Amino acid sequence: MKTISKKDYQRLKKLISLGANVVLKSKEHRKEYEDLHLLIEGFKPSCTGCSSRGKLEQWKRKYQSVEREKIKVKTNINIMIESKNTFKLKRNYPRVIIPFSTTVITERSNDDVVRFFLNSAETEEERKRRESFFEKLPETPKKDNKPDRAELIEEYIKLFGEEPEKNTKTETLVKKIADEKLRLKNEKLPETPKKDK
Repeated sequence: MKTISKKDYQRLKKLISLGANVVLKSKEHRKEYEDLHLLIEGFKPSCTGCSSRGKLEQWKRKYQSVEREKIKVKTNINIMIESKNTFKLKRNYPRVIIPFSTTVITERSNDDVVRFFLNSAETEEERKRRESFFEKLPETPKKDNKPDRAELIEEYIKLFGEEPEKNTKTETLVKKIADEKLRLKNEKLPETPKKDK
């Protein structure tokens, strides 16, 4: 399926919404149909009247499913516009097409798009095949500096000898642990003798 510009897509949507009967009645719409046929299919139709009904339906199915797929891809991955990429495509793969989508991965693509492409592989074999397109894979995103709750509970038990209450907030645990560590640190420091003047 050929990728078309936004402007051409709007023209196509207009023709599809009009329907084959209206397109065939107007010379202007018929010309528009022939131009789009040449653009999408690569050749002018031999018989506009014969092909218009079937082609308009075919394009409607194709481009509406692509539109749904684009929306799906955009909701599955948060595309950040101005982020730097950390991956590198192999020299013999300047472009990689994401299956069942019009998204194309190039050197200027976002890491999130590449991660989506790699993680959507259904088998490990398919993932390795997809990884073979890249000289360098994108870096995994860094986790927030927020500590894991299980680790906090474990540390709390070491310091206090008991489990915290079940509904204690994570921020409260962090504060209690930090306060206790500070208290223990201050206890271990010997007091410096004060000099009398």
